[in-house]
Amino acid sequence: MNNVLTSIEESPEYVFLISLLFIASAIDIKTKKIPNQLSLIIFIAGISWQITNNGLGGFFHGIAASSIAFGIFLALHMIGAMGAGDVKLIGATAVFMNENEAVLAALLSLAIGSLIGLAILIVKGGLPDYIKRYFMILKTYILTKQWVYLAPASDEVAGQKFAFAIAISAGCSLVLLKEPLELLTGLKILVDL
Repeated sequence: MNNVLTSIEESPEYVFLISLLFIASAIDIKTKKIPNQLSLIIFIAGISWQITNNGLGGFFHGIAASSIAFGIFLALHMIGAMGAGDVKLIGATAVFMNENEAVLAALLSLAIGSLIGLAILIVKGGLPDYIKRYFMILKTYILTKQWVYLAPASDEVAGQKFAFAIAISAGCSLVLLKEPLELLTGLKILVDL
């Protein structure tokens, strides 16, 4: 346990970042929005940290990592599956990472968000409508050989927003706190990057 605390104490920037991610999550839960100012603070802090600790090379790695995570989420935003605030938050957070970690954080965030979304569908009884809609999408493809996305109706559970900042916070925290979590649990949490 002492090794865990030492590892976290050696990374106060991660504690700072994760605190800001929890603030973003709380705001997202309450307002369904993530303030641009908060994402900007995270981005500037990440760039500052990269330059201070890794020089100009760190700056470029941080920008590359940010661009990768931002791009993954932007693609989802373009099809209406992700809010713009989520795209900016993952991009800002990824500045603290290297390129491989950014990909992993984005994918973990998406996986966690998918599980949260599935849980919401189940709890609110929206799973049957969701399955029917995707069955219709598949049926349309089989008959026409064209993918036609059928957006959920506004009154459908799948059409309602949920605070995706929670998933981003969890995915990024898992990547950033990989070493302390492994020390704490004795398990290999994630693959080595």
